[in-house]
Amino acid sequence: MNKLVILLLLFLSLCSCENDDSNTTEFNIQDKTFVITNYILESSIDLNGDGVYSQDLLEEGNACVISELYFRLDDTFGAPNYRSLSLIVNDNQTQTYDCIEPDGARLVYQQIDAVVNVSYNNVFYYDGELSNDNNVLTFNIPFEHLYGLSLFGDNDIIRPDGTIEEYTGGVMAIYERVD
Repeated sequence: MNKLVILLLLFLSLCSCENDDSNTTEFNIQDKTFVITNYILESSIDLNGDGVYSQDLLEEGNACVISELYFRLDDTFGAPNYRSLSLIVNDNQTQTYDCIEPDGARLVYQQIDAVVNVSYNNVFYYDGELSNDNNVLTFNIPFEHLYGLSLFGDNDIIRPDGTIEEYTGGVMAIYERVD
């Protein structure tokens, strides 16, 4: 009988020690600010004319990207591709770009766990994913949603072998949380 009472008490104590997940709070991206660390093309280019090709436009000295994202309380934010970038090959076979500030309609975001879905006029555009520690947000933006690249021109790039081709790839925009 004593063994039965001991087993019953042991069972009850184990049941009371279960994890209570009701106090767990999920990370909320609202009212947070992220700054850009990388803006990576699918192809390497030499935008600054130093002879070194890179996929990261920031390494090439390009400032035509949104350097800071603030996720507003109304579920809107400035998009990571807000500024319009157009890639150009000059007559002297050098790479350059145009940077245009559009009127900038704000995109809407919806966070579902670690994924941040981005839409405009109720149409899904692309998503971003938060790192496990919620400090890094990575967007994979398809070509059709890169404002300048998809709207303003041929977007020619000079390949490392000297050939010229039209850029039709996407961009990976990586941001780090600052607050």
